[in-house]
Amino acid sequence: MKREQLQTTIEDAFRAFQQPGCTDDLHSGGIDGQYVIKNYFGLTREQVAARHRQGSYYIEDFSYMQPAAVGYYLPAIMSYMMAHPDDDETWIYLGGYLAPRTNGRIWWNLEPLGVRAYRAIGAWAEGLAEEFVERDADLEAIRTADTIAKHYANAEPGRAPNAGSDDAPAASET
Repeated sequence: MKREQLQTTIEDAFRAFQQPGCTDDLHSGGIDGQYVIKNYFGLTREQVAARHRQGSYYIEDFSYMQPAAVGYYLPAIMSYMMAHPDDDETWIYLGGYLAPRTNGRIWWNLEPLGVRAYRAIGAWAEGLAEEFVERDADLEAIRTADTIAKHYANAEPGRAPNAGSDDAPAASET
């Protein structure tokens, strides 16, 4: 899929997610909630993408965001990564966040994103894997992108991708 098509797929899949209107909509609490607020609250997708060009912009914060906030901000970082596939630092953190764990599960706040978002992530990762191959990237980066692509492409309605057991939380179909 061409870069422009991927961008449209991403935008369509994540269109329903709105910018967090209050801090409780942004973070899940805990000790790192204050950093998520500091680094993301009030920013648009465009502002996040622009700030990210200055260096790896706190990708770790995604693991402390509410699901709807992930749905709002993740497309900005995905778009950034498509435009800058040579940004190894961003890929290390983003690939680690999106990749399935050893038990096949994804981060808790990715599960509610829904099938359209999963499939967009899968298509994006497949395109990124192709970019990595073309630029002769590190083999581990290619493997991670390929794993993410296959994992999210297998999404089904009402079930997170490759969730594993039957007692896995159901995902929305947004």
